[in-house]
Amino acid sequence: MQTLQSKTKTVEPGVLNLTLLEQYKSRKNNLLERLINAYLEEAPKSFQALRKAIEVGSYDGIRMHAHALKSTSYNLGASRLSKMCQELEVAASARDNPSIVDCVKRIGPECFEVEQALCTELYRLKSGPDAPNGQMAVDVFDQDWN
Repeated sequence: MQTLQSKTKTVEPGVLNLTLLEQYKSRKNNLLERLINAYLEEAPKSFQALRKAIEVGSYDGIRMHAHALKSTSYNLGASRLSKMCQELEVAASARDNPSIVDCVKRIGPECFEVEQALCTELYRLKSGPDAPNGQMAVDVFDQDWN
């Protein structure tokens, strides 16, 4: 019989800065939960807008959406994703199409990893000792990160 712990995916080192997330938890009631929910709602939209900007060849759009994803990812401890988005910003500024394509190919899977790690953190928050009746209500997003 599998336990709940064995079913819960552990966060891969480097995907999230867990120290930063702990700081958010200690600051204000439900702050981390609200930040994660906002990220999970907005990040897929930013990524899709980024893909659209690439499709239409808008270097300004690529820079703008890469910057937005970079900033929100950094603020939630997804440093590796943030760095990839910064590389994309630089590539868009240089109008370096091969680098843009390479960056986006790496960013998609990394966005998925960040999303999964944040869902795991949200699960932990919702199923922790303060969860009502020990219940969990995590909205799992099934977005196309590729």
